[in-house]
Amino acid sequence: MSKNEMSTIQIVSVALIIITIIVSGLSYSNTAGLNRKIDEMSDRIGELTSAELELASSIVELGKAVGETGEDIAAIEERIKGLEEKIERPFTEMQIWVGIGSRELFESYVVPLMLEEYNVGLIVEEGLSAENLAKLVAEKDNPVVDYYQMDEGPWKQAKAMGLCQKITEADVPNLKEIPDKFKDPDELGAPTTVTFHALWYDYAVFEEKGWDPPTSWYDLWDPKYKDRVVIPTASSTWSYMLFVVMNELEGGDLDTNWDPGFAKLKELVPNLHSFSPRSSNTMTLVERDEAWIGNFGVRYALTASLIKGITMTPAYPKEGILCNVAWMMIPKNAPNLDLAYKLVNVILSAEFQAAKYKQTFQGSINPKALYLLTSDEKALYPFTDENIAKATPTNWDVYAARKDEFMERWSGEVESK
Repeated sequence: MSKNEMSTIQIVSVALIIITIIVSGLSYSNTAGLNRKIDEMSDRIGELTSAELELASSIVELGKAVGETGEDIAAIEERIKGLEEKIERPFTEMQIWVGIGSRELFESYVVPLMLEEYNVGLIVEEGLSAENLAKLVAEKDNPVVDYYQMDEGPWKQAKAMGLCQKITEADVPNLKEIPDKFKDPDELGAPTTVTFHALWYDYAVFEEKGWDPPTSWYDLWDPKYKDRVVIPTASSTWSYMLFVVMNELEGGDLDTNWDPGFAKLKELVPNLHSFSPRSSNTMTLVERDEAWIGNFGVRYALTASLIKGITMTPAYPKEGILCNVAWMMIPKNAPNLDLAYKLVNVILSAEFQAAKYKQTFQGSINPKALYLLTSDEKALYPFTDENIAKATPTNWDVYAARKDEFMERWSGEVESK
């Protein structure tokens, strides 16, 4: 038995004596002995964890409640059960692999919470989705890692190989709060982040010229933006998402007929300033007053505006927006399955999702995160009920199967013109 466990038992014993006195109304004959016991505890109080202190304090306070209200002792025992279980849990180390750029958030929020609530020490590693999948495959027969984050494509590969543990609402209660459109019907993963693909525009230029904000994908074709539209290169998945939107709006079919989408994108060429390989390049063009409008992930427009001071802001077309969901999964035969479920539950909580948005502007998968933001933070918050309702998940199965064909047509029919 550890020192902390022994200290807790002794303090709880003292607390129970106090409860007995309060409940029974009897005098405690050996007050000197009780005082000595309390003095001993005061010398060792610094050894206790916050959970242990909370337990001892709760027992004393609930004991007082018994004396004042006549509350049944069984009810008290039920109310302190969770704290007792928390103290009794053995310390466990868990390895988790998160997406690139996620470690700081996990170490500042999730690591201390899991340690305090479940006595778990998280070892957090970062990896690209393909790297995380490769590690999962390598460990498939004897996994060491309990949790992975992946983009949809690699995660679907993991599903197809039978490497994913079921994640149900019974296992993870916070999954009930997630919109159905973002859930896996096979229950072999849980969403962690939603990213919206929409328009961005330079609001300083629009205000200067007296223009209303864009409201339609077709605004990209407006002649007043000649030489000032910037869209992604062929290698960016944002280009695929723009194509998917326009192909559908123009009457094409993603499975059988791509011609309407590419025909419409060819017509956009006169308005184009350039094709941007990454969001940072687009931000630089806006700072130089060379780019006024374009498309990519909403997160990047918010980062540009709220962190970098660049005059970009998102716009949500009336025809609808595409979204991309990143996933978390638990390997089959995970060494700490119950604790992995608790970790997923923490990540799906409104509290974590709100903290994630505040720190990174990454998409909150839990709609209740909105209610934990300040009024200023809510002003530009993209993941509202309205936007969620008009967001359609991107079909990445087609992209995975026909990526080379898409890039060849985009490069040859749009980018080279």
